[in-house]
Amino acid sequence: MSSRQAPLVPFCSRYFCIAWSITVFVIEEGERIKNKRTNFAHQQSRRLVNRYGFIAVEDLSVNRLTRNHCLAKSIADAAWCDLTQKLSYKAAWAGREFVKVNPAYTSQDCSACGHRQVMPLSCRVYDCPNCGLSLDRDVNAAKNILRLGLQSQPEYPARSPLL
Repeated sequence: MSSRQAPLVPFCSRYFCIAWSITVFVIEEGERIKNKRTNFAHQQSRRLVNRYGFIAVEDLSVNRLTRNHCLAKSIADAAWCDLTQKLSYKAAWAGREFVKVNPAYTSQDCSACGHRQVMPLSCRVYDCPNCGLSLDRDVNAAKNILRLGLQSQPEYPARSPLL
C-alpha cells in the first residue's frame, strides 16, 4: 500500500456529514438564543409587574418598524412583541393595570409644558424652547407615555401636562 491511499468514505458523503453537523449546530445555537430571549422577557416582565401597579407602554407597530433595513435586526432581536404580551398577561394575572398608549408625538412633546417640537432621531436630548426643559429624549417620552396612560384611565381625572 502506498502512502496516498484512497479515502474510505467518498468525498460527497464526507461533505454531507460536515454540512449536516454545521446545520445542526446553527439550529441548536438559534434555539439557545431564542430560549435566552424568552427567559429574559419572562424575568423582566415579572420584575416590572411586581414592582409597579400601573404599566403604560407604547402601542408600537413592530411590523412597520422592521421595514427600516437599518433597524430591523435590532428590533427583531429585542423581541418587543414578546415582552408586551408577557407584560399584558402577567399584569392581568397579578391584578395590575396595563395600558397601551398611542405612540404619536410621545418623544416630540415637552413633558413639562406640552410644546411640540419636531426633532430628527439623531438628536438624543430634548431641549424645550418654550419652558427651557432639557431632558434625555427617552426620559421625556417615558414621562409622556405615563401621562397619556394615566389620562386613559377612567378613575383618574384629566391632568395637566405636568406630572
